[in-house]
Amino acid sequence: MTTPLNLLILEDRDADALLIVHALRQAGFDPAWRQVCAEPDYRAALTSPPDLILADYTLPQFDALRALDLLIELELEIPFIIVSGTIGEEMAVAALQRGAADYLLKDRLSRLGMAVHNALQGQQLRREQQAALASLRHSERRFRALIEHSVDGVALVDAHGIITYISPAAERILGFPLDEFVGSEALTFIHPRDHQNLRYLVKRLAPTGDVANLEVRVRHQDGTWRWIEAFFRNLLTDPAIEATVVNYRDITARIATADELRRFTDELVNLHHLERRARLQAETLRAANLALTQSLEFETVVESLFSALARLVPNTRASLFMLNDGSLSAAYSFVPGRDALVSSLALDSIELESSPLAQAVLQSGEGRIIDTAEQSMLGVPLLAQGSLIGLCVIEAYEDVKLSVDHLRWTEAVAAQAAVAIQNARLFDEVQYARQRLQTLSHKLIQAQEVERRHLARELHDEIGQVLIALQMNMRGVAQGKLDPKQQARLLDSSTLVDRLIQQVRSLSRELRPPLLDDLGLVPALNWHLDQIATRFGIDIKLTTQLNSQRMPSQVELSIFRIAQEALNNIIKHAQATRVRVELRQNEAMLRLIISDNGIGFETDAAQLRAASGASLGLINMQERALLANGTFEIISAPEAGTCVCACFTLDATLRKSP
Repeated sequence: MTTPLNLLILEDRDADALLIVHALRQAGFDPAWRQVCAEPDYRAALTSPPDLILADYTLPQFDALRALDLLIELELEIPFIIVSGTIGEEMAVAALQRGAADYLLKDRLSRLGMAVHNALQGQQLRREQQAALASLRHSERRFRALIEHSVDGVALVDAHGIITYISPAAERILGFPLDEFVGSEALTFIHPRDHQNLRYLVKRLAPTGDVANLEVRVRHQDGTWRWIEAFFRNLLTDPAIEATVVNYRDITARIATADELRRFTDELVNLHHLERRARLQAETLRAANLALTQSLEFETVVESLFSALARLVPNTRASLFMLNDGSLSAAYSFVPGRDALVSSLALDSIELESSPLAQAVLQSGEGRIIDTAEQSMLGVPLLAQGSLIGLCVIEAYEDVKLSVDHLRWTEAVAAQAAVAIQNARLFDEVQYARQRLQTLSHKLIQAQEVERRHLARELHDEIGQVLIALQMNMRGVAQGKLDPKQQARLLDSSTLVDRLIQQVRSLSRELRPPLLDDLGLVPALNWHLDQIATRFGIDIKLTTQLNSQRMPSQVELSIFRIAQEALNNIIKHAQATRVRVELRQNEAMLRLIISDNGIGFETDAAQLRAASGASLGLINMQERALLANGTFEIISAPEAGTCVCACFTLDATLRKSP
């Protein structure tokens, strides 16, 4: 069931407003919303106050702090949440001090529903508290008026305890006619339980004019007892009075008020405790949500789940069971007082086959509480996209009975944890697949290099030698007696063989330059750059800052192949007239930098094409760098040229080099 919500959105971007509304609908709300972005429209919208305001922190002509100030000026108490693309800690603190209920970033809209729920719940608690306070103040004014308009009574009591005089207020206070008081013993009107206290006070009351007071219960004509606060002064020795003067007032209303005040105070304390507990629970759930969404490590996610449950539900152990191959098995347990996370297999975990709790949860797909003579337990399913992925079981302390609130809190945390756990498991699968793919890619590159070397050797040693022998034979034949046509045809064939020999040699060097194996990286690069400059007329320059010691063969080969691929791309696509190649080395790092003045391109689009398999050159360069424990980066923009940079950590590479 959706929750209706009258919503005002302070946002200048329609797309962001629609994303906010979508997130609220996903969280179970049915928002009736209005979007404004300027102060006049905001003021107009406040004439019909909404249930909630969601505001961007900064707008072109307005901002959230000004919007909060207007709420204060208009004396409107409306929950106000800031939803912004970026917001610093100081700005967030300032907004909260101005009265904002919460703040969150636009890329964290998954927690918007919880934030709105907490803000509305906090508003409801504040309204209930204000209503209770208003009722309390009303009662205070009512009973204070009774006390302030009452008329105190006065009585004179002689040494024998006989009432000799009483003021007219007595009839109003106690209901008896005045003549029934005069001549009667005062104790006959006093509650029997107050006789002892009264006698003790009169006995110790010295004839010095000092005043003593006592609260006693006095019988009313209707048979009820009234609380009277009496002030006694011993004037028995005063010849003009010869009595104890008693000034009294009816404090029955005051006593009742005090009792009611205590009751209201107790209610306020309870409300305060409820609000504080709700706030702590909301903060715990919010912290749990942040912790669960900040990591893709499975154990870290499980630790965050158990940590949140330990703060929300008193328990001796929380256990997690995961669904693997169609059956649930113990994964982890958290036991307060032990190390944070322990494998459930090492503990006396509950048997799923014989556990009524586990069976009830699995059959219903909902959380359950089971109380036994020994212990109270609850279990909730872990559901990701509607599918069961696990089960969370909590065992309470012996003297604690788990409640529906405990179940709801556990379900709230478990719902967040299920998504995080599923993401962590998917992330592990992707990482494993990526690692396997990378391993296969490295093996493919290594196999490719072996095959290149083999083909280059075959071309040079076998085919090249055969072609040279053929050329020598043809030249020998040409020295014999041939007619002019045969001589011309033989010379043409010899020229073709010469060209074929050159092409075979060039192809052999392209497959595996012998200079790279024999003389090293710099001579091989110089040869390759000279070939490109001669063939395509491009201004190419190589700059080196290298140590005298040769680098590992794997690094040299990777750098040469990356340079080869980058230069091929420049020739095919860049339309460049100038290319600069740099090799820089220090004690720990070797960098290859290739820059050109070509037309450039969008790197994001190129990365997408490479990921889809439409462009293999970029992937080849990346894999070559990774194969030598290096990194690869490409920087480019339209009409701004391109820069390719590959970096290799020499220490790590040397340890791995053959």
